[in-house]
Amino acid sequence: MHYPIVSASNFKTFDEKLHELLTWKRSLSQDMLNGAGELRAEDFADLDNLATERMAAQAN
Repeated sequence: MHYPIVSASNFKTFDEKLHELLTWKRSLSQDMLNGAGELRAEDFADLDNLATERMAAQAN
């Protein structure tokens, strides 16, 4: 964990830039690790239809 120590009123210090970068990376990792949330069977209905269509096409 990093807490910015040095700050200035007229420019972003190294500590402030590092804090922004780490905050962004933390949110990115949380988004990546959380995935898509809740998945239901209905979310895959189009894949089931596609598989059925392909099997029917191969049978002909």
